[in-house]
Amino acid sequence: MLYDGKVKLKGIVMKNINKVGIVAGLVALGITGSASAQQPNTAYPDAIVYDNYKIVSKKIPHTEQVCETTKVPIYGEDKMDTDGAILGGIIGGVIGNQIGKGTGKQAATGVGALIGAIQGGKGDKKIVGYQNVQQCYNNTTYTHKTENVYKNSTVEFEFEGKIYRLNFKK
Repeated sequence: MLYDGKVKLKGIVMKNINKVGIVAGLVALGITGSASAQQPNTAYPDAIVYDNYKIVSKKIPHTEQVCETTKVPIYGEDKMDTDGAILGGIIGGVIGNQIGKGTGKQAATGVGALIGAIQGGKGDKKIVGYQNVQQCYNNTTYTHKTENVYKNSTVEFEFEGKIYRLNFKK
């Protein structure tokens, strides 16, 4: 039955749930929801609309570049180790002499002595000084932000002694 262009909930006989859904939809269209938890409907006093909210948490990243000055060691070699070069040359020559055969024996001895002298004469690596170096990296921190966000609305009404609740989005 129509009454002043609006559906009157009381007195309408409906037998299936689809019709109840249509009535609920019409009720919902006649209601303007607000941020309040419960909004009475002046056009349909038996219907109430609830706005439902959910809490949403967001992580917001903040990145900044951080620079630090650090001391870095500078490595160098000691001067040539003469004793080590002589000993290395002798050992290298002996090994080369044992590897070589025939006329290649002299060449293998010479090459072994040369390699032994180079390796034995190397100085140890040591720290000869320090250098200031600026090193930078990105540092990310997070801020947590929570807010209430509209989820949906629920219209609640009574029809033929039963209470119906239907969810919808505005």
